Amino acid sequence: DVLSNLNELDGLFQQDATSISGKLRIDIPPGIAKSLLLPRLSEFLYLHPGIELELSSHDRPVDILHDGFDCVIRTGALPEDGVIARPLGKLTMVNCASPHYLTRFGYPQSPDDLTS
Repeated sequence: DVLSNLNELDGLFQQDATSISGKLRIDIPPGIAKSLLLPRLSEFLYLHPGIELELSSHDRPVDILHDGFDCVIRTGALPEDGVIARPLGKLTMVNCASPHYLTRFGYPQSPDDLTS
């Protein structure tokens, strides 16, 4: 009996990827969408034809429950509002400036230098 329950449970996770279906609402920052998600999107949709994907892209926090999202992808500190969050990876962040900006304002030494 226990063995048959385990086999049944295992079978639930062995489903064909094409059998996964439904609407999935995701919000993701524009930079991550452009560099990581969009290049792989057509392959994902090909592998999962039953998924109806609704994407939005914001740099601001969204209210997952109020705005009706199933999943959001964010960078930075995790919210403390009771959502379930998992790290997906690490991103290297860089600050860039044009030569014109650096000639005009110099090289910033701290974030405060950027506000003056």
